[in-house]
Amino acid sequence: VTQTLLAAIPLMWRPQAESSCVVGWGTGVSSGVSTLFPLKEITSIELEQRVIDASQWFHKVNHNPEADPRTKIEINDGRNFLIASDKKYDVIASEPSNPWQAGVCNLFTLEFFDICHSRLKPGGILSIWAQSKEVSPDNIRGVLASMRSVFKNVEVFRSGDSTDIVILASDGPLTISYEQLKKVYDNPVVQKEMAKFSLATPEALLACMSGSVDSVAQLASKSSVNTDDHNYFEYSVQKTYESKTYSEPNRLMFE
Repeated sequence: VTQTLLAAIPLMWRPQAESSCVVGWGTGVSSGVSTLFPLKEITSIELEQRVIDASQWFHKVNHNPEADPRTKIEINDGRNFLIASDKKYDVIASEPSNPWQAGVCNLFTLEFFDICHSRLKPGGILSIWAQSKEVSPDNIRGVLASMRSVFKNVEVFRSGDSTDIVILASDGPLTISYEQLKKVYDNPVVQKEMAKFSLATPEALLACMSGSVDSVAQLASKSSVNTDDHNYFEYSVQKTYESKTYSEPNRLMFE
């Protein structure tokens, strides 16, 4: 569900989007969900070719995105690719592995968010995921503070019934009218995809909103910013994963 919502929500919020960039291929689901929307081009960045090769085993659920002519796969480091490129996108979806994996936490810093900001078109949206089961509220707030240091608006969605969250960031408004969202749902392939996760109606999706722009601003004000030089997230999460769970504290934080 997280891999689906990571791509679907920002593309719903920006139905006029023409281009998207997905950082991290994984099972190919986020790139595949992107193909369900009327985009003109989809750039998917993956560090390891064998991940792309293995994703063929997920064609039943990932919509075979590598076969879509709009999809361009870049075998590269996502952060380095965005630094070196001058191309701008309507949506960037960042889907790294769990933050305790080596090298992953540099995709949760102010500097990375600033790179993404520079590669978005005016009003574009950055979408990232964070897992809240083994990541503490302090660390979640640190990620939010880092994003708020770069973007004017940040919003949080609960990823269905999972403990993951999807975070949107933009300088433009993170709002959509019910009529606009219903029009997106009128696309049968989008509606069918969302129905897989009991999100078959606009109301069901809107019920997943956990943190409004204003509430996220309040939460972010209580935390330090996570940076490349002071990447406390990288070291803090190493101490607690697989030993502590934070699902309930994080749920209460967003209530």
